[in-house]
Amino acid sequence: SRSFSLSNTNNVSQMLTDFNKNFAHCVHVFSVYFIFNIINFVCLRIFMFDSDTVVQMTFVHFLIWTVMT
Repeated sequence: SRSFSLSNTNNVSQMLTDFNKNFAHCVHVFSVYFIFNIINFVCLRIFMFDSDTVVQMTFVHFLIWTVMT
């Protein structure tokens, strides 16, 4: 009974660790996307040119890179 509860605790902590990793990963991706959107907005407002394609390509590149690592 005691060893069972110990392994359960390990499983829970492992699950929490995995969740934290995934959550941090999601926050990272979203924050980068958010920053890119701000850059895009600034470029449109101030420099009057569309950086949409650049942002999207960079974001796709970033997404692929994060998935791979």
